[in-house]
Amino acid sequence: CKAARIVHSMLREGRGSYVAFHIRRGDFQYKEMKLSADKILSNVSPFIPPGVQAAYVATDEKNLSFFKPFFQRFAVVRFLHDFTESADLAAINPNYLGMIDQVVCARGSMFTGTWFSTFSGYITRMRGYL
Repeated sequence: CKAARIVHSMLREGRGSYVAFHIRRGDFQYKEMKLSADKILSNVSPFIPPGVQAAYVATDEKNLSFFKPFFQRFAVVRFLHDFTESADLAAINPNYLGMIDQVVCARGSMFTGTWFSTFSGYITRMRGYL
């Protein structure tokens, strides 16, 4: 399974754990939910388990410089496109990529989503089943 390959890689790079984020930035209708990366991290930092140094980010943000605070906070920050080769993502229907993102986020030791996002809501729902 493609998602399992990514989860395994994240756990290896994170030395046993990683936190996951869904950060919706594109055409999201709730503009007040578009927080800066600094604000997102300041909101969730007290809840990040001690010692966690890896983060997986599911996002539609194309400008990776937006995530500069994440790169400063975590030793490892990964996005779905980082696994194109290792998980052979080019070989699957692009319509499935969102589902892979959701499974990887669901397996993180902590998940932070975007308020009002159904994508984040389903990840939270999956985490309840684990």
